[in-house]
Amino acid sequence: MPTSVRLDPETERLLDRLVAAGQSRSAVIRDAIRRLVPTRPLGARARSFAARVRDSIGILTNGDPELSTDTGARFRTLLQDRRVREARSPEPARPPRRRLPTRGRRDPG
Repeated sequence: MPTSVRLDPETERLLDRLVAAGQSRSAVIRDAIRRLVPTRPLGARARSFAARVRDSIGILTNGDPELSTDTGARFRTLLQDRRVREARSPEPARPPRRRLPTRGRRDPG
């Protein structure tokens, strides 16, 4: 059955080198497909990530399990501590940041 395939320039150069060695284009392509199929299990892409790592789910540990508890309260405490520190030692106000001109666009003013 006739099949049409578009090749990038580099792949076409490689194919031309193999053809110059005495094989036809069709023979080279058929051989490449036959060699590729056994190395890749058919349908492997259809499996989801969860299906591929199913055996590992739940058995791995990655640190302190308490890190995700009371995150709202911890964040609130963090902000309150920061406000207290800033009130104790006020730093001089920073000057506003200067915007750098962007290339190819007009500055809105």
